[in-house]
Amino acid sequence: MRIVKGWRSIPCTVEMAHLHFWYHQLFHPFILVLYDAQKHRAFWLDVQAYVNDHADEVGAAVENESATITVRIPTANKLTVTAIDRLRDLLLDRTKQLDSED
Repeated sequence: MRIVKGWRSIPCTVEMAHLHFWYHQLFHPFILVLYDAQKHRAFWLDVQAYVNDHADEVGAAVENESATITVRIPTANKLTVTAIDRLRDLLLDRTKQLDSED
C-alpha cells in the first residue's frame, strides 16, 4: 500500500455486493481494516457510517449497476489501542440503539 504524502485518505475498491451485505445484513458495526504489511500499520473504516455519509455516491453506484465502488479510508483512522477502545464504544452504542428499537 502506498500512501501519498499529504493525502487524507486511502482509496480501497470493494465489491458492491460486499458493501450491500456489510451495510444491510449486519446488525453490529462492520469495520473494514486495510493493513500495510510493509510498514506494519492498519487503517479502519466504519462501513455503515461511510455509506450514510456518502449516500449520493453509493446511490449513484447502485443506479449505474457498478460492480465495485472505491471507498476512502481516512489516514487519521490508524488502528491503535485507542482506536480499539473507540470501536468498542461504537459497538456498545449501536447495541443500545438496537435494544431501544425492540
